[in-house]
Amino acid sequence: MKKFKNNLGSKSRVMLSLFMITGASHAASIDGSAKIEESAKVERAIINSAQKSQNIVSDSSDHAFELRTEIEALKAEINGLEVYENHLNRLIDSQAKELESAESQLNQISSTRQSIVPLMYQMLDTLTAYVAQDMPIRKDTREERIKSLNELMVQADISDAEKFRRILEAYQIEVDYVNKLGTYTSSIEIEGVVRETEQLYLGHISFIARSLDKQHYWVWVAKQKMWVSLDTVLHNELNHAYSVAEKLATPSLLKLPLSVSKVNQ
Repeated sequence: MKKFKNNLGSKSRVMLSLFMITGASHAASIDGSAKIEESAKVERAIINSAQKSQNIVSDSSDHAFELRTEIEALKAEINGLEVYENHLNRLIDSQAKELESAESQLNQISSTRQSIVPLMYQMLDTLTAYVAQDMPIRKDTREERIKSLNELMVQADISDAEKFRRILEAYQIEVDYVNKLGTYTSSIEIEGVVRETEQLYLGHISFIARSLDKQHYWVWVAKQKMWVSLDTVLHNELNHAYSVAEKLATPSLLKLPLSVSKVNQ
């Protein structure tokens, strides 16, 4: 009986020991799982953190690249602005020189205008006197031209340069009268009678008038300032001269009565 009790006690201790080992093993197993799970969480957290850090690094790198690109673009823009600024400065310098030159020219123009205006009036007075004492070749036309020039002088919308050009043009026309052979129709007064005539001039050497029916001829005598009738003997020569002037005949030697004396000529 005693032996049986001892065996039972031994078995109890063995079972208790096994239970304790099993419990410990189970506890150890649970604790290990918890640690593994905790390690996994830590590992996942580390991975997530690393991923986030990598994303941050990538974003920072992209942002840095964008900043570098913007900086390079700004540098290029600044260089372009510097070049443009230098260009504008050169333009300003050039314009300043042009302005200075223009101001100088304006001063010269003002000075020239003060001298050119009296000169133009003097030229008109000279032209008026010349036409008044000259042979009456196209007299009405010449007097009308001088009148127009005098009216032109007081027109504010016409430049002095244009006025001077027109006066010079009038002088050139007067020169043409001296050098050319021409004809035109105009009236003349002879012995108180006004006659419509065809007039021919050869410079200021000969000035002839012919009646429209070609029956009467007159020559202007500058010394007497009057028309003098011509002999009928000269009529053929005079008609030939009219034909040459009107380009109806071949130019040839002309025989015309003089309107001026040898001294005047």
